[in-house]
Amino acid sequence: MSLGPFAIGDYSVTVSWPIVLLTLAMIVAWYWIFLRPIIRILQRTGHSGWWVLLVFVPGGNLGLQILAYGRWPAFEGKNSN
Repeated sequence: MSLGPFAIGDYSVTVSWPIVLLTLAMIVAWYWIFLRPIIRILQRTGHSGWWVLLVFVPGGNLGLQILAYGRWPAFEGKNSN
């Protein structure tokens, strides 16, 4: 069960379905374990969930830290006592 040989330069590559499915399963698991909770936190603070894309940018975590310690639109106008 393979996708067939592919020629890349002087090399022949064969991709098998189990490897492709395992890779997709790992991507979905990574999303649910790491990205989904960050998206939920961002939405609860009043920010867009798209800010989670900063995780994929080198140094982007600094942007998430700025959001964490900055003003939260969801809590503006509420008393912080």
